[in-house]
Amino acid sequence: MFTRTIAALLMLAPVTAAAQTVMIKRGETVTVAIDEKGVREVDRAETVPTNFEIVGAAEAQRGDYDQATGPNFKAMGGNTGSAALAPKPEPGKIVLRFIRTPGKDQSLLSIQNGYGQALVYRAAMYVGKNSQPTDVCLVLPGKLGIEHWPFAIDALDLSDLRLVAWKPGDPIPCA
Repeated sequence: MFTRTIAALLMLAPVTAAAQTVMIKRGETVTVAIDEKGVREVDRAETVPTNFEIVGAAEAQRGDYDQATGPNFKAMGGNTGSAALAPKPEPGKIVLRFIRTPGKDQSLLSIQNGYGQALVYRAAMYVGKNSQPTDVCLVLPGKLGIEHWPFAIDALDLSDLRLVAWKPGDPIPCA
């Protein structure tokens, strides 16, 4: 009787699996939500580059962001106006899009932050079975961030995704 009662109560309890690490393969879009329980995957689908990502990749391949490495952040949209093409993030969601750049076989991660706080996270790159950590930058509240690597990456392991307070004038750390 006691075992049946416990089993019945467990069946009534809400089940929420919070993925604290998000693995994304090149050619995928993954949507996640973040709350007090952690990170929860909402959707996963195949993807193709958007106009924003095509223009942003062209800017990166041309060298517009060559100084944006390590702790150096650089805003997009300089010469060709990729910032004007940026999609508006959907409130309450983080949309991760990992693509092969058109033209050269390079890799681009776009992150739409639909929260009123900044997003920080860690990332590891996978090429075949080999992995290594890579620098990534904070994604501003309600904005879109881009990470570009001038080589092919099979997948990214994004971990320690969390929302942090940020206001204009605060630094934009990359680590």
